[in-house]
Amino acid sequence: GIAGYVILTVVRIPSSWNMNLYYHVCGILLFLALNFIGLLMTSTIEKSAKAQHCIKKISALSYPVFLIHHAVILAVIQFINPQTQLSVMVDLLIVLIGTIILAFIIQKISGLINVILHKA
Repeated sequence: GIAGYVILTVVRIPSSWNMNLYYHVCGILLFLALNFIGLLMTSTIEKSAKAQHCIKKISALSYPVFLIHHAVILAVIQFINPQTQLSVMVDLLIVLIGTIILAFIIQKISGLINVILHKA
């Protein structure tokens, strides 16, 4: 409710704002909104085996996503220069998909290394 309204208000701030500050404020507000949503969903998730399974799968990718996301963002920015709002959204989608794929690959390689090291 309120957090979503604040995020939508901030997104429409004029471009005369310092963009670095703008991105940080948006990130903080998004964190607060997601935290609020997480608190609301906690009791529902605790009761659902499917939800717990999904969260375990996603949480297993969190560190690989952390490791790779900056590299993917920089690669996309280097090769694709967004000119319109649509191209920015396409770039965001490319970053999201690329990050998830590479995080999954990192997770699998890490698992193979753990198996090899534990056999030795």
